[in-house]
Amino acid sequence: MTTRYQSRRLFKARMATYFVYIVLVALSTILAYQVMRKDIERQVKHNISNIIQHIDSVLEHVDEAARYIGHYSNVPCSGVQRMMTIRTLSIPSGLSMEVKWKDGYCNTIDGFSTFPIHPQNTASLFVDKGFISTKALYYRIGDTTAELNIYYVLDQLQIQPDYVHFHLVADGLELPASDLGQEGIVDGISVRSSSYSYAIHTDYQWTLMISTIATELLLTLLFSILVPALICYQFYKFISQPKYLARELRHAIKLGQLKAYVQPVVTHDGKLKGGEVLVRWHHPKKGVIGPYEFIDLLEKAQLASGLCHSLFSQVSEQLKGCLEHIANPLHLSFNLCGQQLLNRRIVDDALSFYREVHNPNIKLILELTEREQIFEDERVRDIYNDLYRAGVRFSIDDFGTGHSSLIYLQMFKISYIKIDKQFIDLIGKDTTSNNIVNNLLDLSRRLEIPTIAEGIENQQQKEYLEKNGVDYYQGYLFSKPIVLNEFIQQWLLNSDKKFVSEP
Repeated sequence: MTTRYQSRRLFKARMATYFVYIVLVALSTILAYQVMRKDIERQVKHNISNIIQHIDSVLEHVDEAARYIGHYSNVPCSGVQRMMTIRTLSIPSGLSMEVKWKDGYCNTIDGFSTFPIHPQNTASLFVDKGFISTKALYYRIGDTTAELNIYYVLDQLQIQPDYVHFHLVADGLELPASDLGQEGIVDGISVRSSSYSYAIHTDYQWTLMISTIATELLLTLLFSILVPALICYQFYKFISQPKYLARELRHAIKLGQLKAYVQPVVTHDGKLKGGEVLVRWHHPKKGVIGPYEFIDLLEKAQLASGLCHSLFSQVSEQLKGCLEHIANPLHLSFNLCGQQLLNRRIVDDALSFYREVHNPNIKLILELTEREQIFEDERVRDIYNDLYRAGVRFSIDDFGTGHSSLIYLQMFKISYIKIDKQFIDLIGKDTTSNNIVNNLLDLSRRLEIPTIAEGIENQQQKEYLEKNGVDYYQGYLFSKPIVLNEFIQQWLLNSDKKFVSEP
């Protein structure tokens, strides 16, 4: 029963929470507004910079053409008209060009003329009636005047966002005409060209701008209100995630989306000894997903037996067509977690595998992993004995990385010890690292248990392991995990297949 004191404390706590909530909403709204305002200014300045860059580029082309033509001032106009025309056409938006020439003018349209065809104006940039087009932008430098396509410049000014209007402003010139006289238009920023006598000015259509920002502010406010609900939803989603993934994984196993891959295991001279059967999830939307993404969840969801059954079936089904080609001893290993030794399904799967794959050269190996520790139990002992009598042998995967390796050595008769990649990576690092690897190898020799080194990636590691008596080798140096059919085609059916080390 809640006391009055507790009720008051709860009431005060709720009031404090409401107060903090209101403050946070207000602060987040103000912050969002400031961020949006600065973002608009940054975007506008970036757009202005692009506009100036384009217009400066046009004017620079005119400057270059004027300098070039100036070198031929002693040549008759007829001798430079073609060159002027080519230069004009190379100018973005260039329409025509005229140069004051000795006793008259030289232009790209008529050649020599006593009178100018371009309007005369003291300003460097001005708008007037065009000679080529109805209306043109003129740029004058010294004795040279260029007629430019005014619509090219106007197109440069018509960019986003819609509520920002860009204007080119020079002496007595403004393109397009300003909207400052209209309702809701306010003055903005202005940036001058560093090379030419014009500026790009902005004004804002305030009503449209406020409307846009208000929409974003409203979304921000809604976000602030919904955050607690979203957090609760995400938390619920988080705690329910394993169950959700379990359903998806169960469905994936039924649909055969969890595919068998095999990584070859070879002898010291590169001949095939066997292969480790691995799994990849061929997700219809996310593509191929590695086992590290889902194995832990799969085992927690008690789906390991179902996956193992699927892998056994895939391997036996594809091996049936090539049994006569397997003339040498071959071991195929499957990973086995602790829960599977409490379920007799593994015995049924192993017996079914041997019935389907009726070849005495094929030996089934179950690799005991340490993700889930196996404890001494009568059921475990019975299942282990049944598997052993059926011809199944056992190995310890990732030997030395967990606390169960020595326990497994006492509980089971182990046929192979697999040295984990993390120890292989230590080879050549320093003396201490080498000693760790040597101790593992020494222990296996004392126990008279063959070793498989996995995760070998370079020749130095292989040579060191071979020198120190490792029996079999596995890793990317020899082959990455490949789909089952490729393993059969490239290794089993290719009896001459042999890994050859690079010198």
